[in-house]
Amino acid sequence: MSVPLLFATAAMGLLMWGLDIPLDMATAPIGALAINAATDFSLYFVIAYQKLLDDYSTDVALEKAIQQEGTIILADCVLNTLCFLPLIASGFLPVRQLGWMMGVMLMACAVATLIFMAALLPPCTLQREVRV
Repeated sequence: MSVPLLFATAAMGLLMWGLDIPLDMATAPIGALAINAATDFSLYFVIAYQKLLDDYSTDVALEKAIQQEGTIILADCVLNTLCFLPLIASGFLPVRQLGWMMGVMLMACAVATLIFMAALLPPCTLQREVRV
């Protein structure tokens, strides 16, 4: 379940490195905030997938989990990103950084959950006998 967090952290690390943004007292806690988003997104998705496995094959369960939880994850990502974006207008650099960095982290967590985690779930799942 750490795939979204790993991807988002790597993406943010590369972006910070590319933009020459130091990891300091202001930017380090942003990663801690992203842990919550990554955990929420992946838990919602995996729980829905596991429940669907009781009645469907892995492929069908995955498709239905993406349909059910994908919309919720994307809406959560967009709404939370919109809540953080006004911080970009702050005159205080750490608050400005929090605004755009949280938006990037949230989007990276959502992408990693719906693409990478979705791709890894079926091969990592034991096939159950589907009820008829």
